[in-house]
Amino acid sequence: MSLPRDTRMAFAVGSVTMRATIDPCSWMYPMNCQCCVEYELPPKAGDTKPMVAQARIHLERPMEQCSLADLEARCAAILLQPCSRCGDPAFDGATVDTNRGSLCERCFLSDLDARLAADMKKIATATRRRDLRYKKKGFTHKVRAWVHPSAGGDDYQLEIYAKGKPDAKTIKDALKREGSCILDDYVVEELT
Repeated sequence: MSLPRDTRMAFAVGSVTMRATIDPCSWMYPMNCQCCVEYELPPKAGDTKPMVAQARIHLERPMEQCSLADLEARCAAILLQPCSRCGDPAFDGATVDTNRGSLCERCFLSDLDARLAADMKKIATATRRRDLRYKKKGFTHKVRAWVHPSAGGDDYQLEIYAKGKPDAKTIKDALKREGSCILDDYVVEELT
């Protein structure tokens, strides 16, 4: 008997209650059955909402060939380990697909936020230096525009420096030259 699409299952790994659900890709595409497994981390001071850790497991066969017993057996093989930093429960990467290493969700996200903040600071510093360089050359305005390629593909940001405030036609012409199908996704800033 195959697993129903709406299969949801609760199970315990030690003292942690986990939930498993079938991923939609398991019935939308011809592939092996995948499930999302998740649990809530113990709350800590400063938490504004429950912290949920998620990972993926694979049943190694298409969903139509998997039973509830297969899912239960696979879930029984999941292990948790103490987070290498704080000791909270963390998925054991040998038993689930996770990119968290030996960290719990909270510690992983904390590191991710710190890296993002550092990257944003570097970008802001580089942008400020570039703006000042252009200002010293007599440029007074900058256009930050998003190019939406007519031929498809990823959107990207375009910066245009101008001596004097550029008008809408000038900006739209620049976006057309870049091959953008949307010509009004931009902001004009005065260089300070």
